Amino acid sequence: MTTIACDVLVVGSSLGGIVAGTYAARAGLRVTLLEEDAHAKRPPVLREPFLLGASGLSGPLDLVLRELGAGPVERRMLTRDEPALQVALPEAYVDLGGGRERTAAELTACGLTTREEADRWVERLQTRGDSARTSLVPGGPPALPRGPLWSRLPTRVRPLRLPLAGSLGVPSPPRRARRLVASLVEGLSYQAGLDPRLAPALLLRGTLEEGIRGADATSGVLDLLRRRFIAFHGEIRGVASLALFGSRREGGAEVGRERLVARALVLSAPGALLQDAVPKGQNPPRWLRGASPAFPLPTRLVRADRKALSSGMGSRVIDATESGLIRWISRSPDPADDAVEWIVVRAPTLSAAPTDSPLGSLAPFGEGRLLPVEPGPPVWWDLGGSEVRIGGRGWKALRSRHPLVLSVGPDAAPSLGGEGELLTARTVGVWLAETLSTHRRSPRVGSAR
Repeated sequence: MTTIACDVLVVGSSLGGIVAGTYAARAGLRVTLLEEDAHAKRPPVLREPFLLGASGLSGPLDLVLRELGAGPVERRMLTRDEPALQVALPEAYVDLGGGRERTAAELTACGLTTREEADRWVERLQTRGDSARTSLVPGGPPALPRGPLWSRLPTRVRPLRLPLAGSLGVPSPPRRARRLVASLVEGLSYQAGLDPRLAPALLLRGTLEEGIRGADATSGVLDLLRRRFIAFHGEIRGVASLALFGSRREGGAEVGRERLVARALVLSAPGALLQDAVPKGQNPPRWLRGASPAFPLPTRLVRADRKALSSGMGSRVIDATESGLIRWISRSPDPADDAVEWIVVRAPTLSAAPTDSPLGSLAPFGEGRLLPVEPGPPVWWDLGGSEVRIGGRGWKALRSRHPLVLSVGPDAAPSLGGEGELLTARTVGVWLAETLSTHRRSPRVGSAR
């Protein structure tokens, strides 16, 4: 068996893994990213995060792209949507985004609150969300949470406290808007039954501005980030199966007849699914134990005639029209036909029967105009935040010091949402770059990159 050494091994190609790996590769570290073959073969529209908020040049995603060297031409390949998100309730379709004033006006127009209450609630949400963003992007080198396990951090790096509750929590909404906020919290955190009072304001902050996505169904945010990763000489490997291992000195993965050994492992897929991926008869490494339960969301891919959908339907929709059921719907235009779009629908109870309408009451005139499409082979472990529902309160970001194992997957901090995953992965990537670059070692004799 051939042994190959690298500095950082990223397991999984979700948003957090690509971001953390690209920051490490930018610093000159040898970074290898493993992704499931079935995941790599799926259409780009199936791999995209459900929602990433934008706020011009000060937005978290634009910050990351600029730091990773994405030029204006590349960033213009992304589209800003207004509204950022639409929530379909039994009594109203609520459009969110476009700024604080427009969001407050929308809440008032839908009869969910008075204008005075709406202004007050939206202002508090923006203030707390901005504070959460600031804590995740401090005015200096990013840092990781304080605690004894982080004793290796350089003393110049300021500790960081993740904004999970307290003063940075979602403010109590007006009474008539409670169902809206509960639907938003569940829809963006992928946690059923999460108390909105325990959710961070960061989770909802991005809904006050535009949403950002790829220009069409063949491009997206993750594709842009992958190009930046490769530009820094990061290596992406597609694997059909893998076996993770760890000892007191090193960790890595066995892939076929190769043994990949790394100074640090970054887990970018749900821990419970990675644990299930360990071959039968082998005990999973100790740092894979204790992961929160993960429930992959059934997915439907639909080719749709634009006329089959309501003209007021948003590009990203959280469908809460049915009691006790959340449905995630994202729309992307076809790059070659203006009359066609591609729709991704996810829901815990979604039927795979092609005769069922995956959009339910949102497409009452869709008969014959919605064509189910085979989404490709099933993916077993390499799932991102939009594709899996997380049970419990999340998973510790630091899994082990020996070997050094960090988690940036969707279960590391599910209640922070896509924006939180993006920013915490940036922090992990910068920290790895600072720490490993100052303790370089020579590659092993006989090993190759």
